[in-house]
Amino acid sequence: MNDRIDKIRDRVDNTDLTDEVEQGRWETDVADDPMITTSLRLPKSLLDWVRECAAEQHVKPTAWIRDLLEQQRAGRPDLEHRVSALEALLSSIAAGQQQSRRASAVRNTPSRSAKNAKVVRKWAAVQGAKKT
Repeated sequence: MNDRIDKIRDRVDNTDLTDEVEQGRWETDVADDPMITTSLRLPKSLLDWVRECAAEQHVKPTAWIRDLLEQQRAGRPDLEHRVSALEALLSSIAAGQQQSRRASAVRNTPSRSAKNAKVVRKWAAVQGAKKT
């Protein structure tokens, strides 16, 4: 192996590579924000957890970590704020469903259904009894 490296070193040190360099072409189509590699020291238990989380989302651990960092950079709300927003949304949906049920109940009131004449009479009797 060292012999091979020595041969490569000798060729580079003692050969004019100008013609070969001129035959090459410069890459002009490069990314605006190119990816770079960095080393990150993590405790084993933390890296194991990262790997598990990434596997659950079917992504590589590096992609999972990058997504977390990008979320922070984008200023996404913290968990507490996100939970509050979800709770508000769920309350809104529940309120809409209640209104929908009320509207459905009004459309299906016994007074509008000829088939339920008996129920209509009972309902009217109950309403009359409530008034007295």
